Amino acid sequence: MTTPDQPAPEPQAAGFEVFGTWRVPAPGHRQAADVIAAAWRTRPWPAPHLLSLQVLTSADADADSGGGSGGGSGGRVLVLHSRWTSENACRSTSLDQDWKRQVDAQVPGIQRTGVIGAAPYRSARHAAAEPGCVVLVTRRLCGPDPARARRLVDALFTGAACTPPAPGLLQARFLISPDGACVLNHAHWTSAAAHHAAITDVPPGLTGDPHWRQAHTWPGLASTTFQRLDPALVLHNPHPPTPT
Repeated sequence: MTTPDQPAPEPQAAGFEVFGTWRVPAPGHRQAADVIAAAWRTRPWPAPHLLSLQVLTSADADADSGGGSGGGSGGRVLVLHSRWTSENACRSTSLDQDWKRQVDAQVPGIQRTGVIGAAPYRSARHAAAEPGCVVLVTRRLCGPDPARARRLVDALFTGAACTPPAPGLLQARFLISPDGACVLNHAHWTSAAAHHAAITDVPPGLTGDPHWRQAHTWPGLASTTFQRLDPALVLHNPHPPTPT
């Protein structure tokens, strides 16, 4: 297992990833991350096909940004990002939930507001560096359609090809839920300020591209929200399975 101040091993490619969202009363989000770390370090690694667990804390108060459903209830968002060898391995594994009870006992008032599972589809890596900020963009479509979700991601890549990557963007990974009703963009940035600058000053060459415009007015696109997150903790399987 490693923490952000320790070198991490080269990650094994995941076949399926899960993003669980918690709302934590402020300022308990950082305490919750510390309790999660302590709880996991005192137990054996819970499942052979679980590759890693990352904890991300919201950089912005009150949940989602960019048109999200924060709801004005206060607090901060905590995202637990787990990486698995496959969707089948994830769904067939029942993890011991005692560590969550330990967190709840020390940080009262946590609400677990949702879980999204998705498989990696396409990615672009622009620089090799540790991120100072992680941005999770969630696009929800009107109903299941995996082929439509893949076409949406392809259109985003085609549009982005017409202009250099935004300053500070390290990598962007796109994942699609099994039913195709949700597309996630899991992006690494050098800083929250770099992401803020990128979304407030979009290059004209990008906004003028028909593929980019099409992707942002995609038929069946119900909503787009994002969460700007700080990396708080990453734990790796000390004995990952050998890829087959």
